[in-house]
Amino acid sequence: MKKVITSTQNSYIKEIFQLIEKSRIRRKTQKFVIEGFREISLALKGHYIIETILVDPSILKGGISEEILLKNPTIEIIEISNDVYKKLAFRNTTDGIIALANTKSLELNKLNFKTNHSILKLLWQRVKLQT
Repeated sequence: MKKVITSTQNSYIKEIFQLIEKSRIRRKTQKFVIEGFREISLALKGHYIIETILVDPSILKGGISEEILLKNPTIEIIEISNDVYKKLAFRNTTDGIIALANTKSLELNKLNFKTNHSILKLLWQRVKLQT
């Protein structure tokens, strides 16, 4: 069953709007909002976990790309009305798609490097020795 939200007063939409407006809420919930196909694709390449995709079918042409759906088969997809989309969209040019994603830890001690010869890894080891 497809989930549809048409009211800007819906509690879930209000929560997403709070994420857009308030950095305190983003830090507390460890979630953020992404708008547009390109940005969602970049987030997926950066290994961010996308929880929900909100789609305005009156704007979105061609559906959600296979790349997005294949990388995250558990994504909840919600159809939203144009009024709801206008409330959430923060760009003038838009694709009709908004995603809700989890933030990643940016702590230095949680950085992972692909190779042992990485200059960044060597620098990180030096920083750890100095502290």
